[in-house]
Amino acid sequence: MTGVSDGPRKRSAGACVPRAIQWAFVAPVVAASALVVSFVAFDMAGAPPLSYRMPTNMAEAAGMGSGWEVLRRLRDGEDPNAVQPVGPDVISSSIRRVSAVEAAVWGRRVQLLRLLEREGAIQGDETKRYLACLATIARVPAIVEHFAPGGASGCDEDRVLRQLEARAR
Repeated sequence: MTGVSDGPRKRSAGACVPRAIQWAFVAPVVAASALVVSFVAFDMAGAPPLSYRMPTNMAEAAGMGSGWEVLRRLRDGEDPNAVQPVGPDVISSSIRRVSAVEAAVWGRRVQLLRLLEREGAIQGDETKRYLACLATIARVPAIVEHFAPGGASGCDEDRVLRQLEARAR
């Protein structure tokens, strides 16, 4: 019999799925794939994401708070008072050349400064006054108290800061 209906029509297996549901399944896959591709690209470019950048010298190690690396470099004969270049992420983009002792002050590393002092890297009252002044600029009262218990009197903060910034030029 032609023209007679067999009842309600059944949907075929390839029925339309709403676009919102399609995107709900596709978007996470696309995002995850893009994330994996970007991680691979950064890794191949030599800048692995989410990785720890090793310090290139003692000043960077001190600024990054890596006491074991500072101690290793001390044992290898590096001078903790030698002015060395540091990356812009260690202290600031304007202060790019410091000693390990100065970097430890900027990094607020009281324990590291005590280690450097025990190892003989910090000697003399003038050096201690300078570090107390630097700690005043960096706003680290524990370091000021350690090196200048009576306070960093006579500290010309502007001059010290200008000298540090001038090294980068």
